[in-house]
Amino acid sequence: MPQQRHLLANPLNILLLKAGVLGLVLGALTLSAADAAPLVVKKSDSIVFVGNTFAERMHLFGYFETFLHGRFPDHQLKIRNLGWSADELDRMPRPKGFGDMHRYLAEHKADLIFACFGMNESFAGPAGLARFERKLRAFLDSLEQHQYNGRSGPRIVLVSPIAHETLGGRLPDGAEHNRNLRLYTQAMADAAAQHKVRFVDLFTPTHRLAMSDSAKPLTFNGIHVTEYGDWTVSQMMARSLGLTDRIAPSVSSGNATAQKLRRTVYEKNYYYFIRWRGPNAEYIHGERNRLPGAEKLPEEMAEYDRIIAAYDQRIWAMAKPRPEKIWQHAPTGEPVWVTTPRFKPDQQTKVATGVDRYEGTRLLSPQEELKTFTVPEGYAINLFASELRFPLANPEAMNFDAQGRLWVANTPTWPQPFPGEQPRDSIVVLEDNDRDGVADKHTVFIDKLDMIHGFALGHGGAYISQTPNLIHAQDTDGDGRADRVRRVLHGFGSEDVEHSMNNFKWGPGGALYFMEGIFFRTQVETPYGPRRVRNGAVFRYEPPTQRFDVLVSYSFWNPWGQVFDRWGQCILLDASSGDYHNRSLLAANFVYPKQKRRNDALSFAPEEVGPSAGVDLIRNRHFPPEAQGRFISNQLSGFRGTHWYAIKENGTTYEADWLRPHLLSSTDPWFRPVATAFGPDGALYILDFYSAVIENTSFPKRDVGRDHVRGRIWRITYKKGPKFTQPGIVGEPTPVLLDLLTAYENTTRHFARRELQERDADKVLPDLKKWIAALDTSNAEYEHHLLEALWIYQGHGIVKPELLKKMLEAKNAHARIAATRILRYWQHQIPNSIDLLAKLVEDPHPRVRLEAVLACSSSTSPRAPEVALQVAKYPMDTGMEHVLNDTMNYFERARDRPE
Repeated sequence: MPQQRHLLANPLNILLLKAGVLGLVLGALTLSAADAAPLVVKKSDSIVFVGNTFAERMHLFGYFETFLHGRFPDHQLKIRNLGWSADELDRMPRPKGFGDMHRYLAEHKADLIFACFGMNESFAGPAGLARFERKLRAFLDSLEQHQYNGRSGPRIVLVSPIAHETLGGRLPDGAEHNRNLRLYTQAMADAAAQHKVRFVDLFTPTHRLAMSDSAKPLTFNGIHVTEYGDWTVSQMMARSLGLTDRIAPSVSSGNATAQKLRRTVYEKNYYYFIRWRGPNAEYIHGERNRLPGAEKLPEEMAEYDRIIAAYDQRIWAMAKPRPEKIWQHAPTGEPVWVTTPRFKPDQQTKVATGVDRYEGTRLLSPQEELKTFTVPEGYAINLFASELRFPLANPEAMNFDAQGRLWVANTPTWPQPFPGEQPRDSIVVLEDNDRDGVADKHTVFIDKLDMIHGFALGHGGAYISQTPNLIHAQDTDGDGRADRVRRVLHGFGSEDVEHSMNNFKWGPGGALYFMEGIFFRTQVETPYGPRRVRNGAVFRYEPPTQRFDVLVSYSFWNPWGQVFDRWGQCILLDASSGDYHNRSLLAANFVYPKQKRRNDALSFAPEEVGPSAGVDLIRNRHFPPEAQGRFISNQLSGFRGTHWYAIKENGTTYEADWLRPHLLSSTDPWFRPVATAFGPDGALYILDFYSAVIENTSFPKRDVGRDHVRGRIWRITYKKGPKFTQPGIVGEPTPVLLDLLTAYENTTRHFARRELQERDADKVLPDLKKWIAALDTSNAEYEHHLLEALWIYQGHGIVKPELLKKMLEAKNAHARIAATRILRYWQHQIPNSIDLLAKLVEDPHPRVRLEAVLACSSSTSPRAPEVALQVAKYPMDTGMEHVLNDTMNYFERARDRPE
């Protein structure tokens, strides 16, 4: 299997390749498939796709659906996609009250069902094959026993998974997984023959392509197709079903009729996805459907039904291309789904919404709001940016980049997209070029998105939450606007947008962490297997490896803030309850579905704290010495402002002493501080959502108190503080960046670390080795400098056992704590790592013991349970008891877990 794939960027080369390698593959489809009678598709058929992420992604690109309309131009086919990321035959978690698959097949009166399974089940390997065979037979039996159309059982097409491509780099090798996929594909073929249903084998032809050195990859992560992959695989499907035997590649600009039809198909699918699986499902189907937050949603869902029906009519009336013309032009440039649609019917029924609870409410201007603020003596606050000069509206997240620019996510579409309207969320980049503390320039990086609850800057662009998806947007031509967009993760919960994935932060080891709240049922399909969680989570994602995991499964209400200290320890905020947590206390491994319990004793927040959003730690020379190390947190209901605390460790948790006066307080009831960030000048920036109504439950989605045009960013400085300018990062030589890892400011080290972790390893690691050798061992910060080096290795996926073991024996307990946390992820690549954990669980510092127990919960050693239990010999506080109980529960459930 080749480790590197040749990417053919020239469209002519792509088409020649298609005529060659792809043509050979299509021609090599089994005679039984190629010569079989064509699939029966009847006039007015209702066709439904069900299954995993392969099925779901078909709605994005639309090649096969467009082909069906072209192949049967007068049939007036009604096609719906019910694909759901990471679905398995018997594992289809859904929002409360949502209903099962049969409900929706009956609702659509399904005549013809395409069932796409096997990918997620195949990760169970040969040991899970017999179970899969049983479940597949039972699944087909259940479909055949229904008459969804009221007349007859459905016609069924069973579709196998594609092969797992080996794409090189740090992505997983697909060889072993392909051996499993071959077994599961054969099992599907056997079941299809037994039940006399049509079968499409996609594994065999895609595996042949994957084995070809010259073939262009079909996927971006090994298992999920790109638009080019969908273009290719849809041809395989059509050929296998006997619906076409002509493929006509061309170097022309493509067929305009086919492209227009495919765009219309996508727009229909876009609105259907919102209608069927859109935001706020808890208010549509679940326990909150009688609360004020659900008001008028049934009428809006009915409006979506009318829009979707109108799209069906449009598709039926449109000119249809000849079937082979669908694939005449290989896709290039931006995928069809990137531009969100706007529906323009001849007559659209507007849904009457809104109440008069806030009729006449007077929102303050930025200048008037500024007068309501109070900061401690010696501090000052000023307006950095507002809606008066910049496109700011309902700003919900912000991040500075290494160049000192402030990126802000606007969410005027929040809390519910309006039927037929193009969404208006955006990311705006603000600059202060004259360094006077006031923004003077802006660029719109990306717009027309749906409800951006969080984002992180990285890998040449931004990772952006688009619940239920995570997308990555890049500016490749340097004009400041995103021109390359990919969906990289699917399947996050969207039951309540107030709890959607948010607060994206890069951990020091190079992974991206973010979180979601209660009600959610998340399941994400990955090249390593499906990952599932419900009712509150913290996620860990490594983009270079595409490894995605659920780090924390806990009974949060609505986590909405996280911050890392200089040693990599993370503090979380649960917004609704105003609780602060040491994240490690919640991070034991678990077996899905976890039986959760909320432990209020784990919070170290004072009882008076109310609903909050955004946390941070002060480590910045612009602020005075007495402020260093303080923990800060916004509160946006009741008290309006920013608390700060003197914080210190207490066993496995913290103690927080409330400091008066508050860092910031306001008498304006509509001041809504939702995020904080330290800027390149050392100032603290506070993001102001500014609206009379901000929560999702007690007010209708269209309440007139929801302001959708305002947003402010405030800037707090210490008057006597020295001026601080962040050092240059982007483009600096590697040795310069390595020296910045010794900087005092957390922000400087963060940006230098991210730059080093994102560069090619061969351009960083030789200099890193020299830098380590040149460190002054007598420096009081020597062990912290070594830890920074260890994080660079971790970010590049390079395991360094010798350096790790040195840090595990460090004099500074915080260095040992951090190293033990790294060991949790490296232990599978270090021989006899359980012996290291056995020693660490006896460490004199409780937090080292804590991290050792957590690492045991991720160990595959049979000794792991007994090693974890050794911690009970030492004093146990509430946090340690909680982690040990969770860990032992995990071992018990993992042992008893059925195959």
